[in-house]
Amino acid sequence: MKKTYLSNRIYKKDNFNISQVCLISNALIKFNQAKHKAYKLFLAEKNHKVKHNPSIHLKIKELFNFNDYWANSVVKEAKAQVSSQKELQKMYTAGVENQIRTKNVFVN
Repeated sequence: MKKTYLSNRIYKKDNFNISQVCLISNALIKFNQAKHKAYKLFLAEKNHKVKHNPSIHLKIKELFNFNDYWANSVVKEAKAQVSSQKELQKMYTAGVENQIRTKNVFVN
């Protein structure tokens, strides 16, 4: 199975002028702010059982004036971050349980 990796690199040979660099950096900052907000909304949904009346997608779209493409990208990345952290939490729990088991073997 082939895997595709997303690359956010900007190569020096592209020779961007200052205004283009500012536009790109502002877009990245706004995108990351929206991703952080979506992440917080997903955590509120998960931990506090809060349901958002307009969906998270629509909230992000409205708050940051994004079109559907950018709002979908933000929501997908925030969901991926939450699911990744769930997996990590399971791995950490399994690791701690394994450490406890090995220490119990030495005690007994």
